[in-house]
Amino acid sequence: MPSGVKIKEYRLKKNLTQKELAAKCGMYESQIRKYELGTANPKIETLKKIANALEITVNQLGVSDSEQLIEVGRNLVHEHDQSYLEMLNLNFETKHDLGLISEEEYQSEKKAYYQKKDLLDAFNSLNVLGKDKAIEQTRILTKVPEYQQQSSQALNSSQRKTAIKNSDNSDNDMSDDPNI
Repeated sequence: MPSGVKIKEYRLKKNLTQKELAAKCGMYESQIRKYELGTANPKIETLKKIANALEITVNQLGVSDSEQLIEVGRNLVHEHDQSYLEMLNLNFETKHDLGLISEEEYQSEKKAYYQKKDLLDAFNSLNVLGKDKAIEQTRILTKVPEYQQQSSQALNSSQRKTAIKNSDNSDNDMSDDPNI
């Protein structure tokens, strides 16, 4: 049941008008009306004020503990700097749920996660010799500019062409390696 319906239910049980409840919460009557009609959704902090005024818990207004935790996470974003949040080492799912990253960042981190998982699964299926060879080949790939992760921005097309041309002329020409 939406919180607006619950607000109205408990307000009526306490024999309060919208105006009286609004006064107890330090809000406008129109805000209470919008919440009860479902035309606006109160934030957790607002629901806490309403719950206190009605002498009930926020959970009784239909707010789950997980919703409250998500709101706490959002408040952390506003109260603390990015380095603090990084120390929490939140996974991409949690960061997305808390609204800390955009949909694009979420998709990118999700893809990277599954790439690492696939790579690790494949690596773990190898024997010792295979693992040594995989590490060796990975080290070779890290020297190719085309495959290097860029720290700031992706290479534009002219930089990419230059990188490919340079890798073709490099001393570590992998085309001579029969193992590739």
